[in-house]
Amino acid sequence: MMKPTGPFCPQLTLVVILAGILYGCFFYKKKLTIWRVLAAKFVVMLVCNVILTTLCLNVLYGQAFMVLLPARALKNLIMWPIDSVIFFCNHKGLRTDWTLSHVPEACTCKFCKYAGELENLISYRTKAVRRKKTADGFL
Repeated sequence: MMKPTGPFCPQLTLVVILAGILYGCFFYKKKLTIWRVLAAKFVVMLVCNVILTTLCLNVLYGQAFMVLLPARALKNLIMWPIDSVIFFCNHKGLRTDWTLSHVPEACTCKFCKYAGELENLISYRTKAVRRKKTADGFL
């Protein structure tokens, strides 16, 4: 937002950072299963969304903690399995079991082969344009 309105609460930023750290603890270098996703989502929703964010809203707006808690807990309890299934299906649909940093130099998979061909094509066209400009006396 270019011109935000309302109070700023840096604690909410720290809550989101903590959520990322918790997801990292659950998923980093581990096989992704539906049970791991359910557990990670439950812990993040309980600790970050229900408890810490409600506490930040309490401090920010002065509303009673116990007034905010039931509605936020119910909403997160309903969304927990829905968010978990969406997260798991997205992961399985994208097949993000690998990263480019782990691809060996002589990889023969379709993605690396296509990326290499595309790089060669761009390089070839760039050289051809330079040759043409040099021949015409532009460079």
